[in-house]
Amino acid sequence: MRKPPLVPSQKAKASEASSSSAASVDAPSAMTAEKMKKRARAEKEYLPRYRSGGYAALMALLECEADPELSGLPTKQELIRRAEPHSATSFMTPAAGGQYTAWSSVSTLLDKGLISKYAA
Repeated sequence: MRKPPLVPSQKAKASEASSSSAASVDAPSAMTAEKMKKRARAEKEYLPRYRSGGYAALMALLECEADPELSGLPTKQELIRRAEPHSATSFMTPAAGGQYTAWSSVSTLLDKGLISKYAA
């Protein structure tokens, strides 16, 4: 037996039914793709960018370690004085329209365990 021809309202219902069944078939593959994106990534080693505040602070500490005239640990002011030439931004004044200085990145170095803080 032949089916009677569809009227416009029935055509819409029929197309919705076919698209919803197609969506249910695609849904599991879409969910799998989402889960793959959310998969835990291997933790990368932190490496400060060239000429950043963190890079400059590490370079200054390296210079201090190699300096035979410096006895003990450098002060913050000494560290800033040695780090300024290695940084593209200032350690004392924030960039125009900003609130962070290059010294702000030292907290990241502390968090990542690349440097330690000692109280005087």
